[in-house]
Amino acid sequence: MSLSFKDKCKLGIGFVLVKLGKLRHDDYTLEELSPLVDKHLPMTIPVNIPVGNAQLTMVQSSLSLHPPSNQIALQLLGELNVTVMENRIYRAHIVLTLSGEPIYSATSKTLSIDHVTLETISLVNDDYSLIKNTQFLLDKLVPSPVSALLGAKPFSEGGLSNNPLTRGFKSALSLVSGGSSDQVTNYLSLYLNGSKQSVLDYHTPQIRALVNQYVSSIPTSYTITDKDWREALFVRLGKSVRVEPEALRFYF
Repeated sequence: MSLSFKDKCKLGIGFVLVKLGKLRHDDYTLEELSPLVDKHLPMTIPVNIPVGNAQLTMVQSSLSLHPPSNQIALQLLGELNVTVMENRIYRAHIVLTLSGEPIYSATSKTLSIDHVTLETISLVNDDYSLIKNTQFLLDKLVPSPVSALLGAKPFSEGGLSNNPLTRGFKSALSLVSGGSSDQVTNYLSLYLNGSKQSVLDYHTPQIRALVNQYVSSIPTSYTITDKDWREALFVRLGKSVRVEPEALRFYF
């Protein structure tokens, strides 16, 4: 232990107060806990799509406390971007909400967040949102001379709006997708109605799996040491941890 003389005095006073029953707990506020999450941001997760590239980048976090269920909730604001042939066709802010239960082991001196669950994935409708419609896709993915040659009607004549899976359109897409036109066409058809939510719904299962995989690969426990006098006091006399309305409370 490399505490300063001042901190050693605080530790000694705290020890006496706990033994006398005058100090029953120590609170860690959200302001103190938030930097533990923020230091890992921004974080980018690649998302697989049939054509082009997509990625989800976590940019902001927000913690909240739920005493009745003894849960800590973490909201992550993310940016989901989809690019096809160097053209951004989708951009949206989404919010992921995770929850977990803090458990303290006095034996191992370890605080763990157990039962981490991804609760919700929701779309934020704001000025950041962008989705390119079918006309944009037709113009960018299938040049008009190619689409005309293969029998796909121009968008102005209702070609894709009436039947997005026409044979001509599939044939044209096969030129830009290496032959995997069915898979690509099915994916791009998500953009026909211009619904940002429909695109997110398609990606939700994969995002859920990716986030769960990431959570399972990172440490969700912290061994309390004597690096500062508050931790040193809890290492010696701490018994349990509980979520309270205003703080994560460490009981002596």
